[in-house]
Amino acid sequence: MSGLQQIGPYELRRRLATGGMSEVWEGWDSRLHRNIAIKLVDRTSARSEREARRRLLREARAVAALDHPAIVRIHDVLEGDESDAIVMELVDGVTLRHHIERNGVLGEREALVLAFQVVEALAAAHAGDVVHRDLKSENVMVDERGRVKILDFGLAKRLENTDSGTFTYSGRILGTVRTMSPQQVVGDEIDERTDLFSLGVLLYECLTGISPFSGKDLLDTIQRISQHRQASVRSIHPEVSVETSSLVDHLLEKSPDDRPQSATEVRDTLGELIGSGEVPSPSGDSEESESTGSDTKRKRAGSDDGGTDVASAWTPLLLVGALVVIALLIWLL
Repeated sequence: MSGLQQIGPYELRRRLATGGMSEVWEGWDSRLHRNIAIKLVDRTSARSEREARRRLLREARAVAALDHPAIVRIHDVLEGDESDAIVMELVDGVTLRHHIERNGVLGEREALVLAFQVVEALAAAHAGDVVHRDLKSENVMVDERGRVKILDFGLAKRLENTDSGTFTYSGRILGTVRTMSPQQVVGDEIDERTDLFSLGVLLYECLTGISPFSGKDLLDTIQRISQHRQASVRSIHPEVSVETSSLVDHLLEKSPDDRPQSATEVRDTLGELIGSGEVPSPSGDSEESESTGSDTKRKRAGSDDGGTDVASAWTPLLLVGALVVIALLIWLL
């Protein structure tokens, strides 16, 4: 794939990332004159051309069916001689993993705000019967304003599908094992609660800088996911609140029945922990919304204060009047 300079009408300009069977490039759409991202899937590294195309189309269709500002938008799907491609919006930012590696562990509020945006996107995906199945810090982009985009729905599945919880390919487990739920890692049937477990891993990594289940090798990691009880976030960073640490533990319960039951439930809990009016909108209008909300609060406060000021202005006059009346009564007596 490295020798490609053009695929369809799109120019390949700069390689952004390389994975096991794909590369992501920054590209140029000469028809619409815009920068784009192009994910190239190498069919020669796949077990079969049919399987490679199946996974590519699964990702494209899963994302195209969703409409949320925190989920990357799909523009096109192409078939080439050596590789197929998904053309998507170019996200200006860095991966959450890189953000953590560059800046260290996140503060509690920053981590909660990022998780809130991620879970809002998950709620939209789950409402469309789509489970991501590969949520991790490498698949979450963060821009300079703290807004997120979820990438890489290559392992996404619709809930009505009957395939197993874990894709295996040429003897390998596809996806990132350290973030998989116990059900997914052994190939059991899964639902949207597997994404909530992965969200717990993501939030744990944001707050501690380490993975709760990474072992010395693949089998050790699988065993830890299935059987190991992670150290609580507060045991690593005592400054994190009890409520936040408890939420992470709740997300990382082994049984899906013991976890939160929906992304919306987690969203509501995160909203309570963060506080109203402090969560940025991934659409980019957060400042306007927050400003409007603050203006509204200020106007309401102004109205109340205005009433208080009027009462305060009358108080001295009433006191003077009372003193005058008392003086007249004394004089008459």
